[in-house]
Amino acid sequence: IPPDASVLTQNNLFPQVSGRADAYVYLTDNGTDIEYLLADTSSPYSGQPIWNNQTMSQWLHYFLSTGRYGVLVMDDGVVLLQKGYTGPILFQGQTEYRYDFRDLALFYGSRVLDPTSQSGTVLMRDPSTTNGTFFYGPYVRIPPGAYNVTFWLSAGAGATGGMLLDAFSPVNLTSGTELAARYLNASDFPSADTWTPFTLRLSLPPRDYFFSALECRGMYAYGGPFSLVYITVTYIGAA
Repeated sequence: IPPDASVLTQNNLFPQVSGRADAYVYLTDNGTDIEYLLADTSSPYSGQPIWNNQTMSQWLHYFLSTGRYGVLVMDDGVVLLQKGYTGPILFQGQTEYRYDFRDLALFYGSRVLDPTSQSGTVLMRDPSTTNGTFFYGPYVRIPPGAYNVTFWLSAGAGATGGMLLDAFSPVNLTSGTELAARYLNASDFPSADTWTPFTLRLSLPPRDYFFSALECRGMYAYGGPFSLVYITVTYIGAA
């Protein structure tokens, strides 16, 4: 942030910018010109109002919705918006995330020991399992951008049936945004009992980061046996 720029930030970050004349924790009036917004969305301060004013999380929503601000930096919960910025998001943090049985929830299926898994445990559904959602989760916030979401699955010998693989951005319990999806059949596996990657490519816009969290699902599953060892989410560039 240039030393002469105005900045709106949250209470616990204010000491970092308090040496400038135009630093704010709330807007003094509708004519206040804000060039930068600095927030730490992982901190409880981002949800605390200042003197009954709006919270920083609400300000982020508002300023992005105007179309006049772009996301300059987003990393590990830290967000920096700049007025008039239209370039790529500066992203210097983790670029690949992995989620396994410890991060995902089972709906119809079971956790089983498997020595071919690094963790030693996988999620599994066999043909006797009730048809429906196999797994879902992990409900994590990842920075905006383009991603490959890869489901590492195997099918047992003689497997039948299939499931819908999707990446979803839930808004509430009944609605959300479908980010990417494909239907997986037992015949799509090249060989039995081999971990096989199935990849969805998605684009996560900046506003989705503030409204929701990433959910990866195996839905409408039937037949089997199918096993999931983990899901990888890989950042491949700006959205």
